[in-house]
Amino acid sequence: MNKRTIATDVVVVGAGAAGLAAANTLRANGYSVQLLEAKNRVGGRAWTDRETFGFPVDWGCHWLHSASINSFREMADAWSIEYKKTPADWRIYRDDHWETDDEITQWKIYRDKCSKALADAHSQRIDIPLADVLPPDRKWKPIYLYVMQSYTTASPERLSIMDIGNYNDTNEDWPVKNGYGALVARYSQDIDVHLNTTVTKISCKNTGAVVTTYYGELKTRVVIVTIPTNVLTANAIEFDPALPDWKLFAASQLPLGHGGKVAFKVDPVSSLPLHKYIVYGPSIPEAIGFQVQPFDFNLVIGHFGGMWCIDFKGISSPDAIEYARRELVQMYGSSVIKHITTSKSVMWHNDPHIQGTYSNALPGQSSQREALARPVDDRLYFAGEATSKDAYATAHGAYQSGLDAAKAVITFLGNENSSR
Repeated sequence: MNKRTIATDVVVVGAGAAGLAAANTLRANGYSVQLLEAKNRVGGRAWTDRETFGFPVDWGCHWLHSASINSFREMADAWSIEYKKTPADWRIYRDDHWETDDEITQWKIYRDKCSKALADAHSQRIDIPLADVLPPDRKWKPIYLYVMQSYTTASPERLSIMDIGNYNDTNEDWPVKNGYGALVARYSQDIDVHLNTTVTKISCKNTGAVVTTYYGELKTRVVIVTIPTNVLTANAIEFDPALPDWKLFAASQLPLGHGGKVAFKVDPVSSLPLHKYIVYGPSIPEAIGFQVQPFDFNLVIGHFGGMWCIDFKGISSPDAIEYARRELVQMYGSSVIKHITTSKSVMWHNDPHIQGTYSNALPGQSSQREALARPVDDRLYFAGEATSKDAYATAHGAYQSGLDAAKAVITFLGNENSSR
């Protein structure tokens, strides 16, 4: 984009799944759109890295959650992109030993009790922290708390029961072999995106808006903002007039969690067993889960989540890598180190364009997702996973929110055209 003023119908800020869906829908309906992305790639928190290890590694989303109702699963089918339907094989390492099959069965029984307790609380509209309604169990409750912290990347005492209960979970979590980020990038391949384009200011008037970037200004009728809540509350973009208090409050009550991943490439002669997913520990809050040789790639991927991860500084954190190494040694012995050939970490809370993992409503604040999605004065619309009531924290939820925002904009612009 040249440094000049451009006129367009719609400016979409952010080329993650929400922004891509919004831009694609608007263009298909005949509107001119400028899609702006601060990063040097599309996808946002959908990012597949093929270069570092020689195998595809998803640093962000990896599983097609609720796959039977997931739009990206439909795209994967249409494009013959491989994913795995069978459930993950779980093993738990605790107190210096691997849990037996009988103990895993006990764990599953306790997990079902927790699911029932949460469902009962949700049906009664009891919106208190998740940890407060779980059945007591000295052995299994800490593991359940760890699993929830790993899934949400937020501390259990900061998780709204209503928010968790609102999520439409079909219990189909299917990993994409060559990368969910690559799937999202495939969807974007025919969508024109201005990369490395940081938005610094959005000025809205009765007749339209002006979006300021380092490359110039864009005059537009409508703006769709898809940036994460932590970026919105950090005032990374100046709004004129300022966003109303209710909008900023909504964003503040839907904070992104902390965490990321560490990946190790292991040599082909590694003796690591093909446990597909391992929970190590857990020591709440400092626990880590591992995928071991997913899709038979010579990789071990560690998953971090929770406020304690804020101690890992930098997008690629040496401390996170060292922590994961130590945990692998605890499980497999010191000989595992000689099999590691390449290491890398990505901590999303250190990414300036994202500033966290994905959103979770604080206790008592699940209704703020609808508030976050609400337009401001018909010129400023919002989308992204945090605006989704029943598919938050997912790429397909973000995608659907982009479609919804685009449809609302089309209705508004159509009415505006007819009144002229």
